[in-house]
Amino acid sequence: MKIIKAISALSPPILFLLAFSLFQHSTDAGSLASFAVGSGDVSIQSPRMDGDFDHLSADRQFPAESIEEPSEAAKTIGTGVLVAVSAINAVLLMIFVLTLIFRWKKSGVAGKFILSGCSLILLITFVLSAVGVALVFFYMGKDKTSSDSESGKPSSGDPASALKEEMPSSVQARTQSEEEIAKFAFEKFNNAVKLYQDYQKNFDPDIYKKAIWEIELALEADQSNPAYWLLAGKIYSEVAPDLEVQVTAETYLRKSLELDPKNLQTILTLANCLSLQDRYHEAAELFTKALSRDYYAHRDYLVPIITYTYIYDYQYEKAERFLRSLLDSDPGSEVIRISLAVAMNMQGEEKAEDAKTELRKVIAKADSPPLLKTYASNLLKNFDKWHDKRFAE
Repeated sequence: MKIIKAISALSPPILFLLAFSLFQHSTDAGSLASFAVGSGDVSIQSPRMDGDFDHLSADRQFPAESIEEPSEAAKTIGTGVLVAVSAINAVLLMIFVLTLIFRWKKSGVAGKFILSGCSLILLITFVLSAVGVALVFFYMGKDKTSSDSESGKPSSGDPASALKEEMPSSVQARTQSEEEIAKFAFEKFNNAVKLYQDYQKNFDPDIYKKAIWEIELALEADQSNPAYWLLAGKIYSEVAPDLEVQVTAETYLRKSLELDPKNLQTILTLANCLSLQDRYHEAAELFTKALSRDYYAHRDYLVPIITYTYIYDYQYEKAERFLRSLLDSDPGSEVIRISLAVAMNMQGEEKAEDAKTELRKVIAKADSPPLLKTYASNLLKNFDKWHDKRFAE
């Protein structure tokens, strides 16, 4: 009889450990899977054009990649076993305590020791199982809350379906005014702007996905606003230099340009997107178009970009002609002269000395910015090494 009592006292801890391990395994699998998706490396190798959406009021959620969810049956079984263990512990504890009270005087030393030990073990396992149950329900509630707030969309990942869930039913039925639909779209756009700005600070892939989701919702509601298409194009273009991604970005950017042909930021972003697809000729045309819009405001950063766009396309002579035409009308620009020297040096030894002459002009000019003088000096020192190495290859 004493052995049976001892076994009955030791069985609840074993059941507790098995149940808690089962539940922990099921939740850990989900957590690790989510972590694997969320921490995927997103390489940002493409150059980003300057410009943001700070001028827009802002009071960015891509559907998460499909992953296998942890077994709900395992969670349910684990939770049920923990609750059962806790209840069994409570009943056994009560029996042993009552037995200990009413049979204390009649029991011998060994009986008292067994009853006291079993009661202590039951008390400990009851507390542990109760804590386990509380933790299980806490994390289940937390997971549900996190899932609802993080996604707020159907698991299918379809933006249109998610839009219907997020929109008021009256908007779904198209009985709301156009003003209400535009308000919903602008709210999503503002969310995307905030997330996009956060993403540019820390390059968190989760933030990037949320930004994509929010701007897609905005576009589902309102496709007439060029700013929505522009932001979507910028976000897609920055995820990776892969051709497929850049083609997707180009689609959004061309739609934005169709709605607002004079938007300088759209022109620059599209030009950058085309250069990442190795479509340098088209990119150079758009960069040049942007330069002509406001020459002096964008000269110092667009001229080198256009120069290297020609160089990447092996159009060295064309780059030289372009830069000489600019220099004819703007002879005082050190940036143009340095860019011209680089384009000439790329053509080989026959233009190397002329390239060095242009650099010496920048260095000798009294009012040249010190930074550009230093840059020209470094180029002058390394032109021969650069030239020798390039042709040795």
